[in-house]
Amino acid sequence: MSPSSRSSLPLDGNGVEEEKARLTSLGTSFLVLREAEEKSLSVGCIHLSWVGCLHRIEGTMDAKMYRHILEDSLLGTLHDHRLGPSTIIFQHDNDLKHTARLVQEWLEHQNLLVLPWPPSSPDLNIIENVWAEIKKRLETYRPRPRNTEELWRVVQKLCQGGETNCSGSLSSFPSVSSNTEAFIGLLRRTLPPTEFALVASTIFIRSRSALTMYPGQTTISLTERVPAEIWLEIFEQVPARADLHSISITCRKFHDLTKRPLHRDLAWVKPIHVVRSLPVWDANPGMDAAVRSLVLGVSTVPDRVYVPIVDLNGHVESAPEWTPGGRASENAISATLNHYDLNTERKGGFASRALHEAMFARIATFTNISSLTLSDMLVYDMHFELIHRLPLLRSLRLEFCLFQDRAGSKTFNHATLPITDLTMLNLRRKCNAFFAHQVSYDEDLTHVWSLCVAQDLRTLTVDSTADVFRHIYGAWDANTRGWSIPEGLENVYVLRRRLFDGEVQPLFYGENNFPETHLYHFAVQARNLRTLSTPMFVPQNMHVAPEALSSTLQRFAAPVETAMFIAAVRSVQALGVLKCGLGNSVAINALETIARSRPDLKMLMLELRGWDEEVVPAVVQLFKEMRRLKILFEGEVFPSEDFLVMLAPEYLAKMPNLHTLELYPQPRPGSLKPDYPAFLYDKSYDSIEEELRNLVIPYNRYCPKLRKVQVCAGYIMKRVCEGGPWEIERVRQYEEKDDLGF
Repeated sequence: MSPSSRSSLPLDGNGVEEEKARLTSLGTSFLVLREAEEKSLSVGCIHLSWVGCLHRIEGTMDAKMYRHILEDSLLGTLHDHRLGPSTIIFQHDNDLKHTARLVQEWLEHQNLLVLPWPPSSPDLNIIENVWAEIKKRLETYRPRPRNTEELWRVVQKLCQGGETNCSGSLSSFPSVSSNTEAFIGLLRRTLPPTEFALVASTIFIRSRSALTMYPGQTTISLTERVPAEIWLEIFEQVPARADLHSISITCRKFHDLTKRPLHRDLAWVKPIHVVRSLPVWDANPGMDAAVRSLVLGVSTVPDRVYVPIVDLNGHVESAPEWTPGGRASENAISATLNHYDLNTERKGGFASRALHEAMFARIATFTNISSLTLSDMLVYDMHFELIHRLPLLRSLRLEFCLFQDRAGSKTFNHATLPITDLTMLNLRRKCNAFFAHQVSYDEDLTHVWSLCVAQDLRTLTVDSTADVFRHIYGAWDANTRGWSIPEGLENVYVLRRRLFDGEVQPLFYGENNFPETHLYHFAVQARNLRTLSTPMFVPQNMHVAPEALSSTLQRFAAPVETAMFIAAVRSVQALGVLKCGLGNSVAINALETIARSRPDLKMLMLELRGWDEEVVPAVVQLFKEMRRLKILFEGEVFPSEDFLVMLAPEYLAKMPNLHTLELYPQPRPGSLKPDYPAFLYDKSYDSIEEELRNLVIPYNRYCPKLRKVQVCAGYIMKRVCEGGPWEIERVRQYEEKDDLGF
């Protein structure tokens, strides 16, 4: 409880200093009195509607004593008033005994939400008024206290009712309402956006019941006191849609204020999503400008294509069964949809003409969209026209899409697009003809692939279904068509094509040899390339000149032979060594070779075909400057519990700059969803979260800079500062790519 203000109280000439540790005006706070000579402390807590019990301490306070105070007085007071620890917002300053690991672990165990508090912050809590009131009444109290014992009894009397009811006058303190806007403003200026949104919204959510516990008292609700503009700014910073939904059902005002942020990121994957969403826009004019991102998977089909159709009212008209040789087989699109199993109702159907036109008319008003994803749908000229009409579009993603024939398509100058991030994965081809069990596919998707010539492009992500290195950048007539590598292209990620269960994924022409030599020639020509990640850089037995690659290359990931070759010539700071082979035979030899030229490597990613505990000691011995270490492995053998416990004191402590450790199995083929086991090693824990927190206890001491740990694919542990509590996040799916950041 570090002192924030000091003054003198009358005690027969003895100076009495004051300290206080505060909570928000809607939570709990401590009032501390200290007599300088005898060093006795009187500690109490205060709530907006009452004053809690006092706690007297003899001697100098340390972290252990502070935790005892919390256990005795804070929890005791909450129990007396039938409040749980999770219903308040706890605040104290950054004194060493408050930030001690002993106290942090206790707060985390009690599920207390701790309000981040900046240093030297202004006083904005009702405790300031309460303390001023107590000092004022002590000065006029008669008879005046002559020693510490009498002072203690007088303070108890004042705080708990007695001759002057302190709690009865709390509602009259002006700062409860007048400083609310200033308090929110302070949070907004001093906290990161995500923490600001969490704290500010939780102030209302967790304390709403406390504000209404005493209806006889004149308490002004934060929902009415804080201007709507501030709430809107708070809700705009809430990243998770689920959290926004929880806020929206809190009260009617929040229900109205969260409509915009709830529709900030739209996902219209099925026609029924559009049917349910369109009326919201009609009832809330002007909300179109709030949309920032759109995931679209809804399309329509031409006439004489027999698929389930969803109309404007959400009614589904089932399609007749498609049979080869029937009327539908005359249309190549019908054959293609049947081939990819897209014409079933479980896919959600296709939009009727009327529904599709209404959807597109609404999308046309979303002029502030910065991120657009087209997924699992038919893409026509109208979609490319939409892409070109969005002036703020920066991120474009195409996946599992079928495209209109190039011969019947309009010509677009994609070089003028403002996009900076382009992703093209698992692109499908239309079926042209069937020959027995063989299928002929439309191979010309240059009208789609040429999106990669957008001159503002910074990041490009593709797989073998979008070979832009051969068909666009390396095309024989690239100069004639104006297809050039964007000057600012810095990051290129080539991914393995993923095969998903239940999805038809034929192998198209040229994929067997992808990327041949075209990727290498592209990398030589891209003069500002900073990041290149690929599971195959050049064909086997082909000799390359790594010195021909851009001198700006800083992050590189490739199979082990190529990675060693490039690291020896280019000053890469982050290196991904893919397909390392088994344990210490191949991987460790490769690491030793790399360390000869790059001992100051900042980030290392390894892909192992089997777990081997000898790899980690080798990394620690060879790369002392490591900031981020990521090891993925295959197989059923995992690191032992003893290994993970001793990992910090034995190895990680030798890498003082390490801030991220990732050590978990690779995803199973055909799936990006990780496992969520009930426990890792010990069934006695109440939850895997508790086991994970216990597992990283040694990391707090030996790895002070460590901020992120992932030893289980389904969970990530994070903390914001040294000694801070570990927050556990559930991972929804494996990362599609690694940016090799450090």
